[in-house]
Amino acid sequence: MRPTKDLIERVMGMDVFLTDTLGIGGTIRDRLEDFIVEEIQIDGSIACKVPIVEGYKDIGDYLWIVLGKRGIDTETAVSRLARVLGISRDYLQVAGLKDSRAVTYQFVSCHGIDESRVKALMSLTDNKIFIGAILRRPFPIRPGLLFGNRFTIVIRNIKLDEEELIVRVKGFLNEIREYGGLPAFYGHQRFGTIRPNTHIIGYYIIKRNFRKAVEELVNTVYPNESDMAKEARERASEGDIKAALELMPKSLKHERIVLSHLLRRPNDFIGAIRRLPLTTKRLFVQSYQSY
Repeated sequence: MRPTKDLIERVMGMDVFLTDTLGIGGTIRDRLEDFIVEEIQIDGSIACKVPIVEGYKDIGDYLWIVLGKRGIDTETAVSRLARVLGISRDYLQVAGLKDSRAVTYQFVSCHGIDESRVKALMSLTDNKIFIGAILRRPFPIRPGLLFGNRFTIVIRNIKLDEEELIVRVKGFLNEIREYGGLPAFYGHQRFGTIRPNTHIIGYYIIKRNFRKAVEELVNTVYPNESDMAKEARERASEGDIKAALELMPKSLKHERIVLSHLLRRPNDFIGAIRRLPLTTKRLFVQSYQSY
């Protein structure tokens, strides 16, 4: 086993590579289409461009929607879907969260949606979310129905010549066969890539130290963040909530939710955490459980 030199990976508890074969180099996620994720349910149903639904009969009170998204997180995509349907986000169920820097497909369910709202889905025009299919089933989606995900990943900019590339790939595959598989590390997706701290926030929530949870979410600066985000966090650390909110990038929705609440109700840290989406709060706690 080779130790990793990546400090962030070590912070997340991933200290070594299972294989001794050297990597092939290259880059992933040069384009969103280079990383495709398709959700698989335990019955074999697959959310994809042309969905595969096992034992499917178009009956039941639950609408199942194959939701595709491009370059945004699951919570934002589901919230947009709720607006199209004219219902609260709380009425929509998903089995899990999907990568934001990717093109992903997953099932979303809701109960009691009439045909007029279904027609609104069919006419959806949005460059970030799209509908793969609309089905009806007699039960809702829940996390326990998720079997896994199917990944299609493109690796670009490999500098090795073809012969060396083949040698390394074969060596890597042989080692995997010898070990009987790869360890299922919880990694960047669970803890964060630019800010690997979801488990730290979860720890403070479990300990009911909501001030520290807010400070870790909003104030703590990580080296790979944008200059604007760093400045916003510094203003928050100094107690200038208004300036922090003005500077905080629009893409950092959770930080903005918390700052907006603190601007109205200073020092109400538990209230600020409560304002976050339920799925986000669960992710924080589950991240700490994983860690």
